[in-house]
Order: sequence, then C-alpha cells, then structure tokens
Amino acid sequence: MLKNALENVREKHPLIHNITNYVTVNDCANILLACGGSPIMSDAAEEVEEITSICGGLNINIGTLNTRTIKSMHLAGKKANELNHPVVLDPVGAGASNLRTKTASELIENINFSAIRGNISEIKALAVGEGKTKGVDADVSDTVTRENLDSAVKFAKDFSKSPEAEVFLKNIPHEYYEENNLHAFLLEFIDDYSKAAEKVTEFLPFVDNWATCDSMSPKIFGKHKAELLEHIEIWLSAKDTYSVRFGIKMLMEHFLGEDFSLEYPGR
Repeated sequence: MLKNALENVREKHPLIHNITNYVTVNDCANILLACGGSPIMSDAAEEVEEITSICGGLNINIGTLNTRTIKSMHLAGKKANELNHPVVLDPVGAGASNLRTKTASELIENINFSAIRGNISEIKALAVGEGKTKGVDADVSDTVTRENLDSAVKFAKDFSKSPEAEVFLKNIPHEYYEENNLHAFLLEFIDDYSKAAEKVTEFLPFVDNWATCDSMSPKIFGKHKAELLEHIEIWLSAKDTYSVRFGIKMLMEHFLGEDFSLEYPGR
C-alpha cells in the first residue's frame, strides 16, 4: 500500500500547502520533495484560501501554535474540504495546554481530516478532552502494561464510538508501540464483518511485534466463519510475518472446536 502511495505521489507531483511547525518547516519541505511532491508554506489568513485552492492537499501542524495561525488553519481547512483535497492534522502537544487541546478539538470538529497523526497521549487528550502529554512526547503513564490493560481496553472501547477513531484507523503507519496497540483494540469493536476484515488486512503489514498481533481478534469474526476462512487464506499467503501469524491465530481461535477440519492444517 505504501509503495503504491509513493508511486502515485511521484506520478502526480502534487503541490502541498503546509501550515506547519516552524521548528520542522525545512524538514517538511525536504520530505515532500524527496517523496516526489512539491511544498508551499503559507500561514497568513489573507492568502491561505487562495494558496490551498492551487494545491492538491493540506498539512496542518500545531507545533508552534499562535492565535494568528489558528484562524488560518480553519480558513485553509474549510477551503480544502470544499475542494475535496486530503487534509492531514498533527495535533502536536495536545493535552499539554488548554490552548492546544481546544484548538485541535475545534479543528477536528469543523474540518474533515483525512488523517490525524498523533502519539497515544495526544490522541487520548483529544478523545477525552484532557491528557498527560509530556510536551510533544507521549507520557510514560500512557504506556500500555499488564497492570493498566483493562483501562486501556475501556478507553479504546469508548474511543471507538467517536468520529476521531475512524480517522485514527486510517493514519498508518503509526510511530509508537502504544498507538499500534490502540489500533488493535479499536478493531475489536467494529461490528461489520467486511469492514473489520478490510481494516485488519490493511493494518497487518505495519504490525511489527507479536503482542500487537495477538491482541487483535474482532468479535464479529466468530459470526462469519465461512467468510473468515477466505480471509485466512489471504493472510497465510502474505509475505509479511505478522499477517501469517494472524492467519494461524484465527485458525486456532475459531477452528479448533466443532468447526475443526483436517483440511485446515494444510492451509
């Protein structure tokens, strides 16, 4: 999927409007150029709608937030939505201050984002309205451990019902282990089989550890075993380790009881 996305960028060479962090503005420009895109930086309210209109996408980063650029973010975001452009938000430091949390929440409420890139503490802050973000880094208290696993699952279940959850699931690959675990937890609560299978298949190539892989088991799979076998075939034939591991896990979880067949080990 990532390979196809990069090839698409290099073929279309899109101009991307950035309202971004002054600390990383040079990096953002160079990354876009390296990927095959073209950057333009503009955060003046007087021109952001015009700039966005000539671009193919919008990147908003609140890392060096100020009241002047907040207005620009809303103007550009709404214009990008009107033009059906993809819009990405990086809510840097959400949870570290009331201004950051309030601004990020209002942006999400008023703008349709294609993806939100945040660490686990930033996402939790946006989901519940407050958080323990340590500056721009995830707080150690948000690390998922055996001791706080129940509360992490409860958070994921509550968060799964929010609009932000859908955006989070699109935002792969994640940067942090905790974000991957949250992603796995959210998949548990999808109650449509086709959507759950699609989201799992989409996520598996980005899984890089057994704990995240083994924590995934959407409840809806148990009600669609015939369809599940078809997807197990796909996962077992994949080239990445954790797609295969997940396929084996699904066979063991759903087909070792009364549905067992000697045919399955050969798969």
